[in-house]
Amino acid sequence: MLKSLIQYKTGWRTVLAGTLGLLLGACSAVPLKEPMPSHLIPAPQPAASHPLVIVLPGRYDSLHDLETNGIAQAVQKGWPVADVLLVGATPAYYLDGGIVRRLHEQVIEPARRKGYREIWLTGASQGGMGALFYEYAYPGDVTGLVLLSPGLAALVYG
Repeated sequence: MLKSLIQYKTGWRTVLAGTLGLLLGACSAVPLKEPMPSHLIPAPQPAASHPLVIVLPGRYDSLHDLETNGIAQAVQKGWPVADVLLVGATPAYYLDGGIVRRLHEQVIEPARRKGYREIWLTGASQGGMGALFYEYAYPGDVTGLVLLSPGLAALVYG
């Protein structure tokens, strides 16, 4: 009986691990758009210098979700002189290990070249984790982070 139970559990784990491997492989096989897709929502109020709030999506969100869920409007309601840049950093950008480099080269540095001096990086869940990864790699490079329930499970459970 015990031997059957062990074989059953071992078989179940093998099936689960194989399925997870296939799913992760499928995510990494998704062609990545270069540069990462983004959408700028200009500030509703004029200002001499606009701060930039960069929003990274959660794990199951897309750029379209960010565009339609009201996050940019919520930021600008509280900070009407802020430009908001929504970035489509989906899980595939994390899985290939290039999220921090892409954020730096394709989002942060171009924003600086456009004259932004105050840059805030924000995200919920996976987006919050991406903001933390960026801060770890480039300490103090952005003005600040706004983390909304950052997804730290990947750091704890690998």
